[in-house]
Amino acid sequence: VGVSGITTVGLRRMQILSKQLMPPDASMADIGRVGIEVAERVITDNFWIAAVIAALALLPAVFLRWGIKGE
Repeated sequence: VGVSGITTVGLRRMQILSKQLMPPDASMADIGRVGIEVAERVITDNFWIAAVIAALALLPAVFLRWGIKGE
């Protein structure tokens, strides 16, 4: 999973949320409000996904470190 994978998930989520939150007779103000809300939510989700991936990447390093100490 790389940056392109996270971006793809984020773009798809942005499309889904925009369709769900956009009122049928949306004004320009609605479009701006929904756009900001969706962007904030998707960016936050992307940072959480990246944080989890980074934390998981540290696990092998920790286990390698413990293996060296145990020898």
